[in-house]
Amino acid sequence: MTRRAPPLSQQAFLRRAKEQLGLEWDALALRAGIAPRALKCYRMPTTSADHRAMPVLAWRAIEALLQQPSAPKELLTQQELLQAVMSAYKMTLHEVAEMIGVRPLTMDNWMRPDHMASHRGMPSLARAALEQLLSQHRSKRKGSPRKRPPKTA
Repeated sequence: MTRRAPPLSQQAFLRRAKEQLGLEWDALALRAGIAPRALKCYRMPTTSADHRAMPVLAWRAIEALLQQPSAPKELLTQQELLQAVMSAYKMTLHEVAEMIGVRPLTMDNWMRPDHMASHRGMPSLARAALEQLLSQHRSKRKGSPRKRPPKTA
């Protein structure tokens, strides 16, 4: 008869994922599509008042990361991502805001340093849209003239 190892605790699972992927906590949260503050609550000891049980979708997202090929994905902060899109398409911050359908003030808040009270985290859907724009730009042939992407309705 073979003995099965006991299942990992939530905290042990998260520590193992962090170590295997070689990521910092915030980078792990971003890659998994989890708010960094939520991940912090999931990492807390069960005895802490701030501890929260991790939802099944969060477990699955992290498990999916662990099963991906080990080629690391380039992780950019939201500010670096916005700068990269602006540079790639030669657009201003407010032009990018119009292109993806958000208010210019929202973009300004995304660009603020993390320690400022007016800083806002970028929703995962907006991040995915910007990453896709950047990916499309990078996949185009080098040497072709840079074109602005079509505006979304």
